[in-house]
Amino acid sequence: MDKKCTITVNGEKIVLTEDRPYIFVDVFSFINFDLTTPKGNIVLKLNGRPANFTDSIQQGDAVEIYWEKFKV
Repeated sequence: MDKKCTITVNGEKIVLTEDRPYIFVDVFSFINFDLTTPKGNIVLKLNGRPANFTDSIQQGDAVEIYWEKFKV
């Protein structure tokens, strides 16, 4: 069974190339997003809804990952 899939991450098409099921955290292996220097609270969305690192990723999903600035 072919588990490769194309998703959209922050408006850009990404092809997940390994033949296996994917979870949200796997997306970080395919994008350039620095988690080592926090710039606020990290926001994770999957198809417009709040997401968790362990949520399943499917063909055609839309992922958003960004920093929400700390409120002072």
